[in-house]
Amino acid sequence: MVTAASAKRLFFPAGDYRHAPAGVVQLRVIRSGSSYAEIDLGRGLRRVFTRPGDLLLSLPERATRFKIEEPRELTMITVDSALASRLLVSAAGTLEDLVILTDRP
Repeated sequence: MVTAASAKRLFFPAGDYRHAPAGVVQLRVIRSGSSYAEIDLGRGLRRVFTRPGDLLLSLPERATRFKIEEPRELTMITVDSALASRLLVSAAGTLEDLVILTDRP
């Protein structure tokens, strides 16, 4: 269960990680680890170089996959989808406006 919003520090060894849709908005901030990775934020697997400071956004209804060649440490910021929707609506937007951000990595 997620509170309205939370943040936690996570460590992932090299490996292949598949996640079902989480039902929340997730923003991953890479803290350490630089190397190539294959990342799918719900719009297809892409091979990219990731480094500290990179931001990776995943949306509530999208499965994700991360194949990382080196260990990674990150901060995961999780926002309840209803809260994210309300905040975006207050700025004349929607969650769908964020879909383009999942094209990056």
